[in-house]
Amino acid sequence: MPKVITLTLPWPPTSNHFHQPIRMGNFARLTTSKKAKDYKKRIVEEFGGTFGNPLDARLRLTAIFFAPTKAKRDLPNFEKAFMDGLNEAGLFEDDSQFDDIQFLRGEIVKGGCIVVRISPIPEYGPIPLDAADEYLDSMHP
Repeated sequence: MPKVITLTLPWPPTSNHFHQPIRMGNFARLTTSKKAKDYKKRIVEEFGGTFGNPLDARLRLTAIFFAPTKAKRDLPNFEKAFMDGLNEAGLFEDDSQFDDIQFLRGEIVKGGCIVVRISPIPEYGPIPLDAADEYLDSMHP
């Protein structure tokens, strides 16, 4: 597995459309929507098996969202679809490996896409509470 992976992914469905209710008598349960299943399937078909064994380190992810229109968007609402797709494609073992996630807004691009970079980071352990301000100051000068 390369140390740094950069992928261009298709524009994902929002998490607002990720689940759909299924009625079962007086009850309902949520299931993954067809849009979400199709999106994950597309990612698996395109990238599944491409990188060999899944990354097993602590990870950093940076995603630049190139939206298809000027519509107002809440970028974290798109995370679930592409992260689940990349996980099912075998790029990493589990979402819990990500310690550093950054979302950036790109320009408007016909059809939309996301450029994602995933890289291993040193395992530094949990940040102590009394060091939180110092750490945040170093990240946001």
